[in-house]
Amino acid sequence: IRVFSDPPPTQTEGETLPPRKQFFYPLYSTRTLYGTESTFKIADEVSQLQTWNQLPGLFTDLNEPVEYFPPRALRDAGSTVKTQQGTLIYPIVDPTSIGATPDQPIVDGVSVTGNPPGASERNRMPMPVMWLYVLSDGTLITPQSGGADGKVRFDSSKFQSRAGLPKPTIVGRIAYWTDDESCKVNVNTASEPSPWVQPHTSGPRERDYAESEPARGEYHRLSGHPAFTALAPVFRGMGTPNPEPMMVPVSQPLMSRGVNDFKNHIDLIHGLIPRGNELDTGTEHGTQPLTPNSTLATERRFRLFADLDEMLFNTGGSGDENRMRNGAGSTLPGGFTMDQADIRRGRFYLSTHSNSPELNPFNLPKISLWPVMENPSARSRFDDEMALAATLGGVPGTTPRPIYALQRADIWSGSGATGSSQSRHADRTISRNQALYNYLLEMTGDTNSSIPGFAANFDDKLGLANRDQVLTMMFDTMRWIANPENAWTDDGDTFEYLPPTDPSRNPQLTGAASAVPMARATNATTSGEVKGLGRFPTISQVALILVATDAETNPSYDENNPNSAYFKDDDGDGYADKITKMRAFFIVEPFNPNPGHPAVSPTLRYQIEMPTDFTVDGRGLNLANGGTIGAPVCLRASFSPSFTGVLGNRQLGGNASAYSGMASLFVTGNGVARKALGFMDEDLEFPWASSSETTFATAHESNQPLQFVGSEISIHIRTAEGSPTSSEIIQTVKVDFSQLAADTANIHFPCPKLKASKPEADEEKDPRNIWSRFAFEADARVGAEPQGVHQRIIRPGDVVRAMEIDPLSACGGDMRLVAAQKEVPSSWFRPVRPATATLSSLPGSNTTPDSPELHHLRDGAYTLAGQMGYSWGGAGQAPDTTVPQPTFLTGGTLLPGVAPAPYCVSAVPPSLQGALVPSDPGNLTANLRLGDWNTGAGILEDGPYASDLDLGNAITELSGSRSDPYADSLLRR
Repeated sequence: IRVFSDPPPTQTEGETLPPRKQFFYPLYSTRTLYGTESTFKIADEVSQLQTWNQLPGLFTDLNEPVEYFPPRALRDAGSTVKTQQGTLIYPIVDPTSIGATPDQPIVDGVSVTGNPPGASERNRMPMPVMWLYVLSDGTLITPQSGGADGKVRFDSSKFQSRAGLPKPTIVGRIAYWTDDESCKVNVNTASEPSPWVQPHTSGPRERDYAESEPARGEYHRLSGHPAFTALAPVFRGMGTPNPEPMMVPVSQPLMSRGVNDFKNHIDLIHGLIPRGNELDTGTEHGTQPLTPNSTLATERRFRLFADLDEMLFNTGGSGDENRMRNGAGSTLPGGFTMDQADIRRGRFYLSTHSNSPELNPFNLPKISLWPVMENPSARSRFDDEMALAATLGGVPGTTPRPIYALQRADIWSGSGATGSSQSRHADRTISRNQALYNYLLEMTGDTNSSIPGFAANFDDKLGLANRDQVLTMMFDTMRWIANPENAWTDDGDTFEYLPPTDPSRNPQLTGAASAVPMARATNATTSGEVKGLGRFPTISQVALILVATDAETNPSYDENNPNSAYFKDDDGDGYADKITKMRAFFIVEPFNPNPGHPAVSPTLRYQIEMPTDFTVDGRGLNLANGGTIGAPVCLRASFSPSFTGVLGNRQLGGNASAYSGMASLFVTGNGVARKALGFMDEDLEFPWASSSETTFATAHESNQPLQFVGSEISIHIRTAEGSPTSSEIIQTVKVDFSQLAADTANIHFPCPKLKASKPEADEEKDPRNIWSRFAFEADARVGAEPQGVHQRIIRPGDVVRAMEIDPLSACGGDMRLVAAQKEVPSSWFRPVRPATATLSSLPGSNTTPDSPELHHLRDGAYTLAGQMGYSWGGAGQAPDTTVPQPTFLTGGTLLPGVAPAPYCVSAVPPSLQGALVPSDPGNLTANLRLGDWNTGAGILEDGPYASDLDLGNAITELSGSRSDPYADSLLRR
């Protein structure tokens, strides 16, 4: 083992040097058992080993075999020890397990290249080490030299009398080699994998994965689990008769096509180990869909093997029943039989115990990755086992027993008691969690100057601010990403930490599967705080919509003539010539950096704080100022994908996508449209629209631009619990709308248009009222969008100007960085400018500074149907002809020059044409390299996601109606 400790020597600019090698610890007996670079001469040792077998006084072969002869009664008739060939038994590694070449392995992946020094026909795998001679006073010494006759020469000074004691003499010699059981394959935990991954595309394999999600107990289908470790690479060389037809790994088939060979291969190995899966349960190793199979996977629960010799016998047997040899009455395919030679060949690679020290480089306890509730009565039996494994010893109830696991304060017990997952601080303030956080601070730079074996610490590598950010994100992610619920009554008390996604327990799915980001104080950032991502939205775009509400009327209007214009329309383009009144309203585009399954439905508050009103032609737009930090005017939104029991099923959907929740801004918690503009009721009214109409001093020509003046606004994302005044600010996003007016080369403000036809008499159908646009039409199809969400919010004639995340800013367009900020600066946003590409089939596509709509508003539910707004060409297109803005215009690309599929447009701003980052933060244009991003589940878009675990669940004991999150139409989008 080489241990690096010294700092590297001085390096020149652009040169990277490794730390100096300082200490060497050989794991075998040799002349230098502990040395530095100057005293441990590895080259000299390698040279001397070339002739080790000619120096018997210096070296010995730890793998020298013994020859075993059976008892006389079992020998061949008439044979003697001299005439009968014995069995060579090797103490460490049996050479018969090693293939002659890498292409002909016996144990997969194991071969010997070349001819080891001292190898012979009797032992093709010698393991020479140096003798250590033991003196009578306990001293260990090594010879200075030796010869072929076995004689050795020692340093005479080692045999001098010390402290009046007799001169030491040689009383023995020892030799050793250190094995690492933790690197072997453990037959008690490994099995044979049947790989499953979350579906990421829409091909045949992914559709099969969607329908055969692992059942409870099918651990061998989950990568990273010990049961996913394959035994076949070792077992393939075992068995009598030769099991090769079944033991050689078989390609995993698609469901219902060629499954027998694959199932037999998996079943064979699972039948040899104590903790495999029973036959024909669950998804049958991924070969059958889970939905129609009511038999969950049954894990074999036989006693663990104490040693490898037990593999000679069946795992069955109870009480005093004798265990039968494998193959004798066995249910294993082919009557598979192992013998002693198999066990000897496998002993070097297999183990029944592979424990590793649960200590970190500081020789201190590691922290468990399995979070548990602080209250032991709210834990499952498995939680108790994990908590026990993470707790130091002591007498329960009499001495402190510190637990090295993250704890959670409160479970979810209903919409009025949402638990600590919906709090920024409840989990953080648990005293033991605070102690563990400080524990990590100490080991990453606060107290310890460097990590043992390395030249630096995390503070040196990341800087203090980033170090604090990383640790906070670790804690924040650990608290919710695993163990979100226990839905199994046979595993102790059931509980939910995250609000449940099951409508039978959470009818409106309030906050379902969401987690409010945890925050911590720090002195390393200007905001004084670092925060995690949680499973919670940030903001990627803010749009201002200008709406014409009145116009100069036509004095010649004939109510009996359907072709007569109500508003004056001398040019006959279908729009009023002169506008007299208008309104404005905001749309916020949420972005969830942890999308996926189950679909997330956070509940939160938005506050738009405006220091000054926006104006057009010097007249205020009468937008509410949003109150103050202490007395906020908020909009409370619940991103529910399904509203049941109110006006039938009102499906909003899209909540597995990163772009979810936009439509929820315009409805109440039960899916009914907000039917008023105002700020007195955060649940029923829409506060982001003009409180009254803006009236022009003189009628404004509709073909003449407006003079817009905006300012910086602050959008505060706040917790949903309690009252607005008691809510906490999770994140503040600053957006400077004055940039729109300043960019006169790219952005103009055309006057909004109003249809020349007579307005609706029913105010609930008149889009000029703004709130009437929120009356979405229900769709009875499960998982379908309400009809017209993307068609009703923005109408032809509206003018839209927007600010979006700027890929050229410090965040690089990476929404993970945006979500991690306590305060997002306005410099990270840029005006949405005219598009440079369009579809030839569309009549103009927001390609000029005068285009009515310059925005990229996007909702993940409308990938195929088209997004909010229209690709229209103003006067060149009839007012009743609308083409929804295609999704491909709302997103950029991750791979430069590679356009995404129309139904899977990357989750990045359109101006980002390749996820490129500079290798040098000081030079943003040189040495660009590809950044990192994640693939969305199923047909969800790819993007900068934080890789949360797949928490989707297909069948639970508490809810027989819970559906497959990939195949079910409600959650798949």
